[in-house]
Amino acid sequence: MKRISEIKREIKKFYKKNDIDHILTSLLSIPLKEIYKDEIIIDEKKEKEIISAFKKIKNGFPVPYITKKVSFYDLEIYVEEGVFIPRPETETLLIEVIEFLKKERFYPERILDLGTGSGCIALFLKKFFPDSEVFGIDINKKACKIALRNSKINNLKINIICADLFSAFKTKFDLIVSNPPYIKEDEFKKLPKEVKKEPFEAIFAGKDGLLFYKKIFDEGKKFLKEFGFLAIEIHPFLEEEIKRISKFKMVKEIYDLSGLKRGFIFQNL
Repeated sequence: MKRISEIKREIKKFYKKNDIDHILTSLLSIPLKEIYKDEIIIDEKKEKEIISAFKKIKNGFPVPYITKKVSFYDLEIYVEEGVFIPRPETETLLIEVIEFLKKERFYPERILDLGTGSGCIALFLKKFFPDSEVFGIDINKKACKIALRNSKINNLKINIICADLFSAFKTKFDLIVSNPPYIKEDEFKKLPKEVKKEPFEAIFAGKDGLLFYKKIFDEGKKFLKEFGFLAIEIHPFLEEEIKRISKFKMVKEIYDLSGLKRGFIFQNL
């Protein structure tokens, strides 16, 4: 049995980052303020679990797979190994998409999130368009189960379908949104260890990184209504190639907080 302060000192011997308290609150399921109470006593079994978790993180295991959750806008998104971890860049993209659509006075009846993963995009869109019918599709069965779990956690009803891209649909959508895989072959080898722990199929996009953009543009034409919008997250260094293969009219470019181009909004004209 050890006090929480003793365990923190032990962790700091091999883990030097500043997020120890944040991770501990998740592992112990307690509020942050409780971490600072020295009287918290941890039994030996739990102590071993905590030390083991921090050693995994030190060796490149993603923190969200340990804490089992990430914040996405004001949603709580459950994640675990085998599903892609939502990123702040995607939040930025979606906020810009919402602002753009509101200025256009465009309120979609049917929305599709291609490659939904944890369901974060579909849930975000359902939150802002509560009257819309929102679909999330993913070929990863585990991701589909987690997306449904996140639907319940956030009390937002979305339709989750386990299938490849547009294969499950016959009708069209007013809005299609996607954060597709876009890492090309030569980049994959250079990715940080923690990113390589995420699902390969959610990251890798063939030799040139354009595999899924090509599919979305080719098939999307059949499933996006006339005057409908397609919003996609992009690899900032594939901007020109993505523009070149697009079959839609570009109506907006979106930048992330670091000034890199991170998304495009197209219209089906």
